[in-house]
Amino acid sequence: MNGTFEQLRAAVYGQAIGDALGVPYEFMIRDTFRCSEMTGFGTHNQPVGTWSDDTSMMLATLDSLAVNEWRVDVDDMRARYRSWLHDGEYAIDGLVFDCGLTVSAALDRGTGLDGERDNGNGSLMRIMPLAFAYADGGDVRAASAITHAHAIAMNSCVNMVSVLRTGACEDAWPAELNGESLCGMPRDSVGIQRLCQGYVQGGALVPCEHRRLCELRAGCGQSG
Repeated sequence: MNGTFEQLRAAVYGQAIGDALGVPYEFMIRDTFRCSEMTGFGTHNQPVGTWSDDTSMMLATLDSLAVNEWRVDVDDMRARYRSWLHDGEYAIDGLVFDCGLTVSAALDRGTGLDGERDNGNGSLMRIMPLAFAYADGGDVRAASAITHAHAIAMNSCVNMVSVLRTGACEDAWPAELNGESLCGMPRDSVGIQRLCQGYVQGGALVPCEHRRLCELRAGCGQSG
């Protein structure tokens, strides 16, 4: 297993764990709660360790890339998102309990929404796997536009992919990630070949890691 695959796996687990930590507190006012351990129920009344649409759609994105030689196939991604929304694929216990209005409307009508007020984080939250794919800025925008087609949403995804690629290629992240530290990061294409080396081994990631994530979630409620 090469270092790049380890980075990808760490990113997948990091997002799923962070998502599960935050699910009970979604929509709560900042500074009105404290999250110090994995808890359950709360906003969505879900068991401890449950991830949300953020991780489900990220896993669908990753699955699509893995079966398409790490290239963006918009139709395949859209089909997987619909399978999540309507059939519970990639969701804990097959239950979809949280879906943004923009995402739902776009998947039902088959085209992304491009209004100025259609600029939620519904595409940004699932875009991480594209940092490890053969995807340029146009590919990232196309992946975003499946649901979020406004320039702000699409370009935010491009910038996020660029930040992730830069972080993966550098020895260390900037001490503080802010507007000033990010301005010098290149856009669209940062070490794509370096990041994508050895991905023949990565094709088996999603079925295996999806199952292990589910097992991890199941273990959250057990003592010892």
